[in-house]
Amino acid sequence: MHPGVILPGMPLLASGESRPLRTDLLRPLPVLALVTGLLFVSAWLHDDAYISFRTIDNFLNGHGLTWNPGERVQVYTHPLWLLLSSGLVALTGEFYATSLALAVTLSLLGFVWIIFRVAPNPTVGCAAVLILALSKSYLDFATSGLEDPLTRLLLVGFVMLRLHSGRRDSEDRVLGLSLVAALATLNRPDAFLLFLPTLVLLTARDIRHRLGSLALGLSPIALWGLFALIYYGSPLPNTAYAKLGMGVPRPGLIVQGLVYLGDALVFDPLTPVVISGAAVLILRRPQRLASPLLAGGLLYLGYVVWIGGDYMRGRFLAAPLLASLLALLCYDWPLPSRRRLQQGIALFLVLLGWRFSIALLPTERWISPFGIGDEQRIYHPSTGLIFALGSELWPDHPWRAKGERARTAPPDEVPVAMGIGLFGFYAGPDVHIVDWPALSDPLRARLPGVVSATYIRPGTEPWRPGHTYRPLPEGYLESLRTGTNRLTDPDLADYYDVIRRLTRGEIWNTQRLLDAVKLNLGFYQSKVDAYVARHPDLFTTRPAPPISSTLDQVE
Repeated sequence: MHPGVILPGMPLLASGESRPLRTDLLRPLPVLALVTGLLFVSAWLHDDAYISFRTIDNFLNGHGLTWNPGERVQVYTHPLWLLLSSGLVALTGEFYATSLALAVTLSLLGFVWIIFRVAPNPTVGCAAVLILALSKSYLDFATSGLEDPLTRLLLVGFVMLRLHSGRRDSEDRVLGLSLVAALATLNRPDAFLLFLPTLVLLTARDIRHRLGSLALGLSPIALWGLFALIYYGSPLPNTAYAKLGMGVPRPGLIVQGLVYLGDALVFDPLTPVVISGAAVLILRRPQRLASPLLAGGLLYLGYVVWIGGDYMRGRFLAAPLLASLLALLCYDWPLPSRRRLQQGIALFLVLLGWRFSIALLPTERWISPFGIGDEQRIYHPSTGLIFALGSELWPDHPWRAKGERARTAPPDEVPVAMGIGLFGFYAGPDVHIVDWPALSDPLRARLPGVVSATYIRPGTEPWRPGHTYRPLPEGYLESLRTGTNRLTDPDLADYYDVIRRLTRGEIWNTQRLLDAVKLNLGFYQSKVDAYVARHPDLFTTRPAPPISSTLDQVE
């Protein structure tokens, strides 16, 4: 071995001295080989990944960070992931394999860090990695094309920095940790909750000297918010308005959030049992390093319940699972008795058997009556890596075919779609698409969602958290076809004029920048309120989507 190579856990050697590779560095190799195989077999891309792909494609082809043509709307929630992916796609000129390679690389790097840099020894680290790899929630979104692998790697890096940056807490440590937390927040805003308790605890110990370091480390969040305010007209992504402003009463959201946890207990019992076990153990005997990490995971879990969970089964439980396991790895706990160890292994095997028996369920159970879907199983046959090998056309999904057909539609065609990822990416940058939940729509995302008994009582029909129908105002499609404001309601027309200036106007126009500030401070909300008051029926009944004259309706 080259004397300049230093592996994790290997003591430094004098210049020129050599030593055989330690066997404890070789022991994890079978585990890493196993998890690599699992990642390969389960690798897939979600439809939402193609929403980001379309933005990246526009960005690299000189259309700016946009999704629909000529309209500056932040359709993504992960600026860091998007910019990183953009750089790699610019080098490779390809989306599918590049995204999967990035996700697998980051996931494996996180596993290596856990084994060699976080765990007290490689054997314990391997056990933790196996738990993560065998968790359906964690494995499913270790790829998918979404930002989860980078969030997880940053969380592991945060703990690694906390453990190995010296025994004394200092301003430099607070600066480094807060910078990692800021990067994770730019990768996904709600991820900040995972880091918050640790940062608060460290800063509170010497707030006078460390507050400045904390502010400096978190400054990238403020800088991106300022950029987004100037470029997009809002510091928040458009999806925040569309998903968090659904108009569903808070009790209904909380019930749905609890249903989301219950769904995981049925379909991925290993994940909630590990989180619960870590919480019971650490809360009984709190410790300086482990307790804030666990608190971050539980805080994030509480937020998930508060917002009504997610429509992707298990996705929002992977980060709390990782935080709980990292807390256990940092926990100074006595060795269990042989009996306790045997009981733990038996429980693990039972949960593991339960986890894999779920694969035998019929396809109609992939989406529960509560609108929570097994997205990996739904998309894997169409976007999975193992199916792509040797295939001439991949991904092979009906939404791709409809997107390609949309490229040849008349220029004034404005298709209305539900799933806009694959459809939008393959439709190309010149087709303006209206999505029914308004994820990419700057006007309709700011209108209330359609509220009915369906959305208040989960279970009455499939209810997709984060996705509620937004009405199409009269004259809106005509406005998009003609490029002029054709809305018939005077108040909403005035509001749309402001939205159009923000998303289509000259960036440095003084009136536009003033409108951006006023809009975010709520100065124009009365216009929306007046429109809603005049048209209450639009927000109590879910209308049928309009059928495009040229394209089949994209469901």
